Amino acid sequence: MRFFKIMKFIFPIVILTFIGILLRIPGMDRPVTSDSASMLLMHFPNSWDDLLLNYTDINQRTLYIFLAKISMTIFGETEFWFRFPAFLAGVFSLPLAYKVGMNITGSRIGAWVGTALLTFSSTHLLHTRVGRGYSLTVFFALAMVFIAYKLLDEKNFKLWLLLFLLAGLGMILIVPSNVHFLVGIGVFYLIAVLRKSDKIIAAWGRFLKL
Repeated sequence: MRFFKIMKFIFPIVILTFIGILLRIPGMDRPVTSDSASMLLMHFPNSWDDLLLNYTDINQRTLYIFLAKISMTIFGETEFWFRFPAFLAGVFSLPLAYKVGMNITGSRIGAWVGTALLTFSSTHLLHTRVGRGYSLTVFFALAMVFIAYKLLDEKNFKLWLLLFLLAGLGMILIVPSNVHFLVGIGVFYLIAVLRKSDKIIAAWGRFLKL
């Protein structure tokens, strides 16, 4: 019986993810233009170490270039595979949004609504097709919020801390200005820890008064 209750909420997320895939495939093979073309022409020829150690302009989305290079090396140099990392990030963001929604609201319905909004978001659909790393930023942002809640649980703390640091590094390698989000999530974690500590101290105080 419990299985069916869980599936009643999980099944819509699976459906939304499938719909998200279908919505994000059209346009994947269109010509690369505008800033994406600038990134392709200016930075793809650069070596791996040059990309990692030198940041020259806002069109250098280092992590996305790494992933797109790997994708195109394995599957072929086409527009579809150039955008494939953005596509994957956009799709995986959907179930991750559900998990984050559950952590924040504590409500399956609230998490489902949040996932639905992201699934049909025209901005997110556009960024999935552009291929510049914006959908990766969304994915890593959701991942860091999810990991922050895992760190607060204090189970497998070292593993989650490592994943948190890697996700943070990934965000910076997409766009260095993403460091502002890292500061924000750090402040959130610190406040959550302090509130948790206050509750523990208050509980001990009540215990000692008994």
